[in-house]
Amino acid sequence: MRFEERDLLQDLLVLAATEVDEDVVVSVYGGRDNVCGTVRFTFGDRSQRSRSLRLLRHWAEQDVAVALLSHGDELSLFSEPALFARALGDAA
Repeated sequence: MRFEERDLLQDLLVLAATEVDEDVVVSVYGGRDNVCGTVRFTFGDRSQRSRSLRLLRHWAEQDVAVALLSHGDELSLFSEPALFARALGDAA
C-alpha cells in the first residue's frame, strides 16, 4: 500500500483520553486542516491500555503536538519529536 500525504495528520493536540472497556477513546483537534474528532484504539492488555492512557493524558496536559497516521486498517497516534529522538538514539 502506497503512503499518501492525506494519510498523515500533523500538529494535532489531544483534548482528552478516556477508557471504555478495552478501548481508549482519544479526542484530537488542530492541525493544518482544523481537525476535530475522536479515535478509538483497542488494547486487550490492561497494562498496555493503562500505559497508553497515562501517555495520552500527559500529552493533553502538556499540549504535546502529535501526528495521526492512517495506513490501511491501522491508525497510529504518536509524538513526532519523541519518535525522532528515539530514532537518533537520544533519550526522549
